[in-house]
Amino acid sequence: MAVLRDVDMTKLPDLKSLMTVALMDHYDVDTVTCNDIPEWVASQSFPQFSVEFKVVDDDAHYAETAHITPISIYSMYN
Repeated sequence: MAVLRDVDMTKLPDLKSLMTVALMDHYDVDTVTCNDIPEWVASQSFPQFSVEFKVVDDDAHYAETAHITPISIYSMYN
């Protein structure tokens, strides 16, 4: 599970890059490749979707799926 803050769901290339960096950090690897995020995601307020990705490590190459569920977090101090 990961939390990404202040994500603009309308900028799909930026979202894909952010996900890639988060997955590289999570798996502690230098290479992660993600499939493209579905275009319909940009037109939804809180889209639930999945993205296939591949992790490349020195000794292993494996595929996984990231399940994305955006939530709204409100701060009473804003």
